[in-house]
Amino acid sequence: MNNQPGSSILQVEGLTVSYGSFHAVRNVSFDVKAREIFGFLGPNGAGKTSTLSAVEGLLKPQSGTITVAGFDTAKKPLYAKANVGVQLQATSFQPELTLAEIIQLYAGIYCVELTKEKLQNILQDIKLEESATKKFKELSGGQQQRVSLVIATIHDPVLVLMDEPTTGLDPQSRRQLWERIEAMRG
Repeated sequence: MNNQPGSSILQVEGLTVSYGSFHAVRNVSFDVKAREIFGFLGPNGAGKTSTLSAVEGLLKPQSGTITVAGFDTAKKPLYAKANVGVQLQATSFQPELTLAEIIQLYAGIYCVELTKEKLQNILQDIKLEESATKKFKELSGGQQQRVSLVIATIHDPVLVLMDEPTTGLDPQSRRQLWERIEAMRG
């Protein structure tokens, strides 16, 4: 997969998502380039989450094609999904696990080798090195969102999908999250 600026990492052509007779998404097409920050804006019910769910492979569209990192999601769903990281609007990790345990758990799920040094670097990068032994439920909303972004990107995907990542965050936490996103793009 070419991950150079200007190359396509997500192509959506003629996407239609329906729930019974209701068309949540009708004939939508777009292209996202490598290192591009691309957003959906619109009122509630406009089809943003339905579109993301189709790209993630959580629902099957009625028509259209979705290609992630060169893989058609209908023909090679596992290859496409392996190239995607997802950060949801609200995330619930195991509340009794510590921050370090959660990161280690998800690194293992994605078969990512995580040395103590690499774990320490991740914690420093998200400014949570002092919170490594805190339980997830003890973290603030902004801290939980930073952990969620780490988990979404721990396997170094070419495409990261985020569903309203700054909802409910204070201005400082929003700024930190956007700084992290901008750093990832580079």
